[in-house]
Amino acid sequence: MPRFLLFLVATLAIAETPPIADESLRMNALHAIFPGMQISLVPGKRLSDPPAKKTGPYELDSPDPLATANIYRVIGKPTNEAERDASGQLMRLKISNTRLVRFQIFRWPKTTGLLAVLRYAFEDASPSMACPSIGLLVQLANVDGTLKVGEQYLLGNDASLFPSSHPHAGPHRRRR
Repeated sequence: MPRFLLFLVATLAIAETPPIADESLRMNALHAIFPGMQISLVPGKRLSDPPAKKTGPYELDSPDPLATANIYRVIGKPTNEAERDASGQLMRLKISNTRLVRFQIFRWPKTTGLLAVLRYAFEDASPSMACPSIGLLVQLANVDGTLKVGEQYLLGNDASLFPSSHPHAGPHRRRR
């Protein structure tokens, strides 16, 4: 839980910070987050989630903060249980290796580090509705001019952390 609090505090601290638009830095971040995978920008493509339906009087509507973000195609085998679940086609028992990734990067307060906020789904996948897309928070550190992944937190498809008893619970580390 203390690690989650670190991310929460950092997220609140950068709430007024604009995302980084430097495409070279964004690609370097993706290569650090998805090592050894083929990554390319999908020009002109935008994804947007359908508008959320309010189910109660105390819920707030908010626009999709990644609606205008560039889309990146990341090709590589699923690396963990959450990705295997999200990449499947239930009817054909086939797995997709192609992620469509939207993300923003923010400067980490008072350091040279970065915080990446990602949301992605697997192209041509038909997963169960329990995991139609993956949300991920990633702390990136600048180590001798190279971005290195620090902590990663897997988010639920409703942007809430999975409960600690859930098999996909954070903090989450990819198998390398």
